[in-house]
Amino acid sequence: MINASPPQIMAAVAAASRLVGLDSSTLGTPIAEGLMYRARYVALAALIEALPGANAKELAKRVQLTKRNALELLHSSVAKAAWWRESAVHEVADAVRQVAPDPEEAAGASVDGGHLKAFIERIERLEEEKKAIADDIRDVYAEAKGNGYDAKIMRKIIALRRLDPNLRREEEEILDLYLASLGE
Repeated sequence: MINASPPQIMAAVAAASRLVGLDSSTLGTPIAEGLMYRARYVALAALIEALPGANAKELAKRVQLTKRNALELLHSSVAKAAWWRESAVHEVADAVRQVAPDPEEAAGASVDGGHLKAFIERIERLEEEKKAIADDIRDVYAEAKGNGYDAKIMRKIIALRRLDPNLRREEEEILDLYLASLGE
């Protein structure tokens, strides 16, 4: 089964976004979400066209169409939506084909398992160390509490000591000003 590569997915979504009018001037506006939704459907249709052997459900997930019925919606949208242009799908599919990997290169592509395993093991080891340190810190707070100290206040002191002295002084002055204005 053919799988779309991340560059192919990105090319499809980028080309579809341009075609439906999603650009830096529309981002953050109320219409941006609707345009992105349209772009994803155009990208999905183009990927299905450009990669006929690909799993359509997997492609829908990869372009972030997470509804279970995304493919049904795609086909119903094609039939009735005014924004849908067959030429747009072909244009985006052409962009995907330009990014398509060379079959010989794709066949020879592999992951260095030993290198990956080394990274994974390092991360796991660091996670274990992080957990051990967190347990040690919790034990110190428990010991301090057993000796009559307030752990909550100790946490505040540690947070304050982390701050830059000038920033800390400024925050304290603002706090005093606010309390004084409230008569406290």
